[in-house]
Amino acid sequence: MDPKETLLNEKIGKERDSLDVNDSEVAEENEKTYWRNILLAALVNLLSTIESTIIINAQWPYLQKLDEDVSPTFMGYINSSCKAAHAIFAILFGALAFRTKKLRLFIMLGRFVTIFGCIFFVKAEKMEEYSKYLIFLSYFLFSIGDSSLMLIRGYVASVSGPNDRALAFAALAMANVLSMIFGAGSLLLFSLIDYSDFHPFGITVHMYNFPIFIIILLNILVMGLTHFGLEEHRERLKKKHQKNGESGWHQLKSVPIFLVLLCFFEKIVTSTSLTTAITITSPIATEVFAWDKSKTVQVMSGSNATIGILALITVLIFMLGKIGNKIAAWRIFLTCTLVFFAFFFLVYPHSIISEKITMKTPDSPFGCDVSKYGWCMDTLRPSPYLYFSLLIISFGIFFPLANISLDTVYSKILGNIDQSFFQSAIVAADDLFQILCPFIITHSFVLAGHPMVFAMWAALCAVGVIAWTLNSSQLKRSTEEMENIDRFEETIQSNQEDLMENGKTMKKHLVLVNQA
Repeated sequence: MDPKETLLNEKIGKERDSLDVNDSEVAEENEKTYWRNILLAALVNLLSTIESTIIINAQWPYLQKLDEDVSPTFMGYINSSCKAAHAIFAILFGALAFRTKKLRLFIMLGRFVTIFGCIFFVKAEKMEEYSKYLIFLSYFLFSIGDSSLMLIRGYVASVSGPNDRALAFAALAMANVLSMIFGAGSLLLFSLIDYSDFHPFGITVHMYNFPIFIIILLNILVMGLTHFGLEEHRERLKKKHQKNGESGWHQLKSVPIFLVLLCFFEKIVTSTSLTTAITITSPIATEVFAWDKSKTVQVMSGSNATIGILALITVLIFMLGKIGNKIAAWRIFLTCTLVFFAFFFLVYPHSIISEKITMKTPDSPFGCDVSKYGWCMDTLRPSPYLYFSLLIISFGIFFPLANISLDTVYSKILGNIDQSFFQSAIVAADDLFQILCPFIITHSFVLAGHPMVFAMWAALCAVGVIAWTLNSSQLKRSTEEMENIDRFEETIQSNQEDLMENGKTMKKHLVLVNQA
């Protein structure tokens, strides 16, 4: 054989071997799940969202303490503005993280903004004339800071293999449930402390501002965990797309936009179902069930606590039983949406299972006020036992499952791209609708009562079920495609190893033949 030809064949063989090894590394990297990073991301999310539970529950009482003349309308302006800020900055942080590939930087920036919000919150009491506006500003900054946490969703997708995706998002859901429990428990604990002898730096400390100092410390801790603990795992995505000649925004061309928009719609359906239940339950308890404020608070608190405990148990069973690996995520979500439809359908006051509303009279101060609501005389009410039983089951068990399964489906539809932008976008779309949702619910209740609200959301859930069912074949194909790619890459890797061994054996035989 010609020495030049032999040298050329050897060079080609080395390059082929090198390419095979690189392909094997990419395949292995794409299927690998980094559980340490997922658990650390869940911890960052937990410590960061505890603050939201604390400050939201204390919002209205503290506003009334600072300004006795403050109206509920002002609190409505705060909540709407905060939702708008959360939506806008979620998109902004997602786009910047996608463009710069610096996820940790923007998570830490969000925590830094939150600390500024804490400073204005503490200062509000010192500036009585502007106190409610400083509270407005602080909550606005809190929303901006929280919007950066949406990047964690994309991070969890980037550090988990498709086969472990459901379990990874379940860990994130667990963090959210625990933050609600810890936040509510912390606020209760802070309300029992005597602050009379505690005046750090000359500041009057009480149950409303003392948690803020804890929140500042938690944010500093989160910044440290993010900087020194979270690892950027964008490199494995870069390897795949660089190999295919793709980079940056070019990756987005492979995203199935219709299915992405479908997930946007389904996210709005599920989240507004919970918002509707939360918003309407208090007025139903006082106006429709004719309960006094004390009983309403007791039942609402007990229901919320039960929902939280059920959600925690549900997520634990999902994780420990690896339900996501046994049942397809799109099927789980379809079941959950059907349950939400059933909730609104069954609590609608059907004549067979309903009873008359108690009217408010001089002798009976609790009940439906005819002077406020024209529908009182002609409207029935569902059984309180039926209503709260279905409420607890629907949102304690099936709401966390809906979140986990939809997040899993959505991340698999997006595929092996940097998901920062799209994960932020779905949250922003939900936020924008949440701005309108409370106004729609309250105005519908005043206009036509709870039957209209239940009918509207039963119809919305029905549309969600139909849309999901009609596209089930596409959803199945898109979600299973990622798992098939993993199995295909495993097969390729195995075949490449066999080919490399066979190639080496053939080279040895050729050498022996040439020598002969």
